[in-house]
Amino acid sequence: MDDVEIAYLADHAALVIELAAVLHAQDREYYGARTPGDVAADLAQSLQREMLPLALIALRDGVLLGTATLRHDSITTHPHLGPWVAAFYVRPELRGRGIGRKLVAAIETTAQRLGFAQLYAGSGRAASLFQAGWQVLECVSYHGEEIAILRRDLR
Repeated sequence: MDDVEIAYLADHAALVIELAAVLHAQDREYYGARTPGDVAADLAQSLQREMLPLALIALRDGVLLGTATLRHDSITTHPHLGPWVAAFYVRPELRGRGIGRKLVAAIETTAQRLGFAQLYAGSGRAASLFQAGWQVLECVSYHGEEIAILRRDLR
């Protein structure tokens, strides 16, 4: 999808509520008792460009298509690793069209620009997005899902 724009959520803060709702709906088990409002409060912390956490979004004609966050921590069983690609989402009807890969590439570029030597991801459903340059460190059970812990060397 060549007409997809990748932007900082900080430049589109009005989308925080919408984004929180779709993230919460996608991962209700992960969020547990947390509400979409709680998720929105977390996302509000990602409204920045030069420090973590920060969020990128995919847009087409101003419509939110997806997101990925770059944060210091994510998989609580691995606090010694970071930063992480987290809060990853692409609208279900648009999956498989390259939007996720664009988001991952943009997060990689952003992490590199900020001086990070490695980047990590924990992925089950979206593992295919982490191919070129990513290596599986281990597979673990996390929140009832089998996920791969992946690393990307950025230098």
